[in-house]
Amino acid sequence: MVITKIHQLKSDYFSKYDWLDLIIVSVAFLFYATILWDISIARSCYLLLALIGLYLIITRKITYELSKLEKLFLWSIAAYFSWILITYFINGMPERGGRWIMNRQLRILLIIPIYLMLRSRPIPVNAWWLMISGGAIVAGLIGITQVNWAPGWPSGRAAGDIGAILFGGISLCMAFMSLTGIKYFSGKKIALLFLVPVCLGLLAMILSQSRGVWISLPFIILTVFWIFARKYSIQRKILILLTLIMIPVILLQFPATQNRLKIGITNFNKYIQNENIGDTDINNSVGLRIETWRIMFNTVKENPVFGIGIGGYKAERQRHIENKDVSKIVEVIPHSHNQYLEVAVYSGLLGLALHLCIYILPGIVFYQRIKD
Repeated sequence: MVITKIHQLKSDYFSKYDWLDLIIVSVAFLFYATILWDISIARSCYLLLALIGLYLIITRKITYELSKLEKLFLWSIAAYFSWILITYFINGMPERGGRWIMNRQLRILLIIPIYLMLRSRPIPVNAWWLMISGGAIVAGLIGITQVNWAPGWPSGRAAGDIGAILFGGISLCMAFMSLTGIKYFSGKKIALLFLVPVCLGLLAMILSQSRGVWISLPFIILTVFWIFARKYSIQRKILILLTLIMIPVILLQFPATQNRLKIGITNFNKYIQNENIGDTDINNSVGLRIETWRIMFNTVKENPVFGIGIGGYKAERQRHIENKDVSKIVEVIPHSHNQYLEVAVYSGLLGLALHLCIYILPGIVFYQRIKD
């Protein structure tokens, strides 16, 4: 009798989903599992999800009701891509490499069919948390296997298949999303299991040694604190806040973390204390980035409307080198190490504004949903 009821419950649950739903869930799960391990597989999964979304749109098998903010979000993506194209052709497609960079903008555009598909055929919430936690576990395992363990602390940086900076950022993101999964499954035994992906995701972030990622920790901690503690008593709020603060405290205990911070501070001090652009003291990771950002800021000032077009940075950098505005050694840095400056340089301030909308509008939607 009991077994019959269990089978009936399973049948009722899965009856809401057809074979296409199962494909979407499977591909999405594979995307999370491979985004740090094998980027070529993850890109194929992303493209497949977009193609499924386009198929459903063309065959009119999508039904959804979007809020005004969601519509604005999708229109901002379309407007951003259109403006990128306009500035790309206005500036005469400065480099062949620009065509390669344009592929990134195409991937952003594919958010639209994927988003509409997921609004029409939503993945079960439980499945989302399992996908994200699975990705965080993979991140931790990759981080552990990529560094060379030595007494006290590993040497080298975990980079996965996408580079240390992105590896650290995505690992941190999945770790904290897994942490909010504990809130979702509050009161159930499975909630404790989410501590595993949280710890492994944070470990992967630490092993990446990406200082830029560490800067986001205070903001993420405050966001998660607000999610967890807004309905609790003051005593429990203090307990949750102290628990979250332990994350950066533990991070600072690792010798590699201390060393990376020390190097960053030392390099910054050397840079600001030396005005000779050819001096080796400023030709360090911090100094070179600041020099690159100076090129970017000057370029935006000179080309605020249309920018210089995707792929035009190398020519602009060479001009500054020839004018002896910056050190010749900045040639070793292929890009700005700053996504927002890069967008402003390539497509002007309007391009930057549209780019920011792609981040800000979903954040507002998230804020509205979380109040529920």
